[in-house]
Amino acid sequence: TMYDKMTETEKSIIYLIGKGFTNEEIAENIGKAKGTVSTYIFHLCRQHNAKNRIELYNKLKGEI
Repeated sequence: TMYDKMTETEKSIIYLIGKGFTNEEIAENIGKAKGTVSTYIFHLCRQHNAKNRIELYNKLKGEI
């Protein structure tokens, strides 16, 4: 599945989006800069044809 091919960082970001974390909270949780998290989310949205982080999570939540 697409989820299986994701890095641990990407999986963590998707999981934390589902928990309602902001980009800043995600950054603190995974030890990355807020801008880095935003870039990850932008690229993940493009890869999965999602318009935003909520749509991204909804597309992948069945695989988490």
